[in-house]
Amino acid sequence: MEPLYDYGKCAILYVDDEEKSLKYFTRAFGGKFKILSAVNASEGYRLLEQHRDEIGLLITDQRMPGEKGVEFLQRARQLHPNAIRILTTAYSDLDLVVEAVNSAAISKYVTKPWDIPELETILKQACEAFTVQREHDLRLAAKFSEQQKTPAADRGARFGDLQTPEEIARYLNVNKFTVYRLVTEKKIPAFKVGNQWRFKQEMIDAWLMARSNMGKKKSN
Repeated sequence: MEPLYDYGKCAILYVDDEEKSLKYFTRAFGGKFKILSAVNASEGYRLLEQHRDEIGLLITDQRMPGEKGVEFLQRARQLHPNAIRILTTAYSDLDLVVEAVNSAAISKYVTKPWDIPELETILKQACEAFTVQREHDLRLAAKFSEQQKTPAADRGARFGDLQTPEEIARYLNVNKFTVYRLVTEKKIPAFKVGNQWRFKQEMIDAWLMARSNMGKKKSN
């Protein structure tokens, strides 16, 4: 049975001023992931720019000379907002975790020394999440691009008749009660035909694209 994910396609950028840690990390995980390593933030930014399309996960040590780990992840978030961010350090510091979550939007905080099987699981889950989100964004962008090629007068015929809340629930992969809640809170495009709510798929797709773009702007 083939694995669901090819983790080798999800590059990990690890930044740490301790070369022993870089070598240890590469030796431990290089067999499953593509590992890029940097000894400081400046080198990390260079690799991030050079391999932007490959990198799905950023992991950095907190205590480095010059720019600290949280500072690196803050700026890296601007350069590559979709990458999953992880902070690691040998010191347990709750205030640091809060700052990292709030300012750098990290998804995990991992203390040293690492538990290799546990960290491998974390890395796999992060790469899976990045891959799923990237594929979703690509499908959405392709669908929106295809829509724009269709003359406005022809879109109604192409996208068919009005759809029911149940059909939209299946399309969005949520339950119908979530759809009703979104409608009543006026958070989703819909209108009534008689006493029933109805939707146009093209309106829902445009709404999804707008939400996706809004999420990217907020992460910036």
